[in-house]
Amino acid sequence: MKKFLNLAFYIASAWSLFIVSLVVLNIEWALPRAAGGQFEVFPIWLRLLYIVNVALLSLQVFAYAKQRLRMLQFFFWLSLASAAVNLISRSPLERWNALPAAISEFSIFVLMRDFRKV
Repeated sequence: MKKFLNLAFYIASAWSLFIVSLVVLNIEWALPRAAGGQFEVFPIWLRLLYIVNVALLSLQVFAYAKQRLRMLQFFFWLSLASAAVNLISRSPLERWNALPAAISEFSIFVLMRDFRKV
């Protein structure tokens, strides 16, 4: 189960990083899949916010790989918020982004739970 969750976490993180990177690069394919699908071109301010998101997602992968408990607690709540925000999006394609966020959240939860058992 642990190997499956690790694999699921890394796949979900890769997908999230892929989508967020496409927004930063202003790739047309990402338009309906991010920011509520409301833009025809991603504005610079939004692309700058998504650069911060790339950094946070990268830090989340690092925290998961190195099993940093405090950082994982922060990213657990951040993933929960991300899943919730994606679920209420106006864009049906963006709602699918809640799935990788939920997978990340659950994987982090299980890792934190195992941490506390030790």
